[in-house]
Amino acid sequence: MNNAFLGPVVVLLGGAALEQGLPLMVSPILTRLYTPTDFGVLAVFMALVGACIPAVMGRYELALLVAKRRSMSLNLFVAAIWVGLAVTATLLLSLSLFQSTILKILNSPLLRGWLLLVPVAVFAAGLMNAGINLANRDKKYWHMAGARVGKGIGVAGVSLTLGVAGIGYAGLLAGSISGFLCAIACLYFFRGDTLRNVDLTPSRRTALALKRYKDYAIYLGTTDWLDGLSLALPALFIAQGYSEAVVGYFALVQRVMSGPLNLFGRAVSRINIRAVAERVHSGDKVLPHFLWVSSGLSIVAVIPAVVLIAWGPPLFSWVFGNNWEQAGMFAKIMAPALSIRFVASTMSGTLAATRYTKILGAWKISAFSVTLTVLWIFSGNVSALTLISILAATDVALYCVYFVAALLSAVHPRKYA
Repeated sequence: MNNAFLGPVVVLLGGAALEQGLPLMVSPILTRLYTPTDFGVLAVFMALVGACIPAVMGRYELALLVAKRRSMSLNLFVAAIWVGLAVTATLLLSLSLFQSTILKILNSPLLRGWLLLVPVAVFAAGLMNAGINLANRDKKYWHMAGARVGKGIGVAGVSLTLGVAGIGYAGLLAGSISGFLCAIACLYFFRGDTLRNVDLTPSRRTALALKRYKDYAIYLGTTDWLDGLSLALPALFIAQGYSEAVVGYFALVQRVMSGPLNLFGRAVSRINIRAVAERVHSGDKVLPHFLWVSSGLSIVAVIPAVVLIAWGPPLFSWVFGNNWEQAGMFAKIMAPALSIRFVASTMSGTLAATRYTKILGAWKISAFSVTLTVLWIFSGNVSALTLISILAATDVALYCVYFVAALLSAVHPRKYA
């Protein structure tokens, strides 16, 4: 059982390592080509993109992983694309109408024009995730890893090239969008035969898939948008209440710590959701698998946390330059919370795979409400370091509850109809 799970995970972790490793390898160069303000602009842009990505496909791209029949998975793939197009069009219209107001609220005038590319990046990311999940459904793990590597090459290559050209923050923004597009190109290269045979025309089967898995759209599509927004809120509030350089410090920590952990977690999570669904289908116990995976994740999470708590500020100053020592202090404070979030978020897919979507949705609404309240009260009224400390403590509490909920779903999984 463990070997069947570990094999795909190792392949995906290799892809995830290269996806994040390539941008990380060039990060010491990028921090010397771009200023903290440039990274601050990127943080706000990616916060907006990240807030929308979880809901853009209505979570039908997640449902295709747990569908028992492949034909239903293909119908869900088509449904996800059409939902994504509708959401993207709505988002583009909204940003076009209210661009000036949004930029004023975010205190980010440098994003004028670039704001309209947020829907492009969101749809590209959603399409990438749908394609990766379909490959996961078909157990084409090398294709998934290849897409991840393509994304890393796109981000690192474009950011570095345009940074050398000296065009400023636009190079970082273009690099982030290019990563999604490169991943899609890789998926089409690897899976062209399969994808060309998928009929994208809406049909009765598409409508049936939408109806049968509507709980994913109702309880996960809406609440995952709140989940994405919860993760984006700190960057957005920091941009409003503090200097763009402070946003840049926060963004670098996300890039070098949260980014790799999240990618590692997504690689494990995708396999875990399918593994749990298969155990539910066959009537096998889920709890032993849950405990085994979560224990391994905890070991992985402890290592970077200890390093950053012990040597965060001098390490950042040495690797990224003297201008980034403050980012090391942020990393030292955030390390425990990011580690707990990594384990809990990775295992939270167990709730979806066991059809506890209402509980999953309730937690995400609660997490959004608590995070928003904390930021509303403290952002701009305390120092940046104090705000980071309060947010870290809040995340520890929220994600401990998240993990317990996932654990209970593994103890009492719901069977599929």
